[in-house]
Amino acid sequence: MTVVLEIHLVLAFLAALCALVFSWTPGGRRVVNAVVALQFLVGVALAAVMGANHENLPPVLWLHLLIALAVLAAYGIAMRFGKRAGGSATALILSSIGLLLILVNILIGARMAGMWPQAVGPGTSLTVYYTQLDGTTLGTFDVSVRAPQPGESDAARLHDLATYAAVQAVAGPPAQTSAIRFPPSTRVRDVNVNGTTAVVDLSSGVDSNRGSFQENGEFKGLVYTLTGIPPINAVQITIEGRTVETLPGGHLELDAPLRRSDW
Repeated sequence: MTVVLEIHLVLAFLAALCALVFSWTPGGRRVVNAVVALQFLVGVALAAVMGANHENLPPVLWLHLLIALAVLAAYGIAMRFGKRAGGSATALILSSIGLLLILVNILIGARMAGMWPQAVGPGTSLTVYYTQLDGTTLGTFDVSVRAPQPGESDAARLHDLATYAAVQAVAGPPAQTSAIRFPPSTRVRDVNVNGTTAVVDLSSGVDSNRGSFQENGEFKGLVYTLTGIPPINAVQITIEGRTVETLPGGHLELDAPLRRSDW
């Protein structure tokens, strides 16, 4: 979790606390509005940081920001009604709506932070990336994922989803699609998720000298696919259980985790 996201979540909880305590007076509503406005600005900064890191901006982030704007509107209108004769009841209703929206936003923020992973249910798809033949442009295709099993832990679910994503990325898109592909003998031996880093162990089939253009295209699709799964933001590659500096030919450095910002 980035520092910006941590600040954003702290402000979200502070906004909820202020709303619970101060929503019921005109002066208190101004306090809540100020905290929510600050939270909104930090949310915009979070979106900017994600964009700068070439990360996909999930639709839930835009929903999060829209709800924050709705909270500001609710409290802003409540402050106006609170100043009018007989408007206190309407102000209380609007303040209650604002409080409810703040609580909803906390849940959404927790999901974004990976504190409460989103359940993957029937019909949900996973986006798999691949690099087109120009070596730069990314293409995508979707694959369906199974429903969570009864009693399955979040960690086990994340492990299985990351493994499935890695296998699909290495296999690549359908045969009729033009794409830069891993050697046919490449296999995913194991995947582990440590915090926000996925460790992908590949077979020695990937260990061939194909040039920097080919290597960059292969691993770009793999990294983009895995970092599309919260909370993963980096991918460490190992070959037959060993960390290597580079593949033969020394084109792509593999001794440190790879991120979207590496491309």
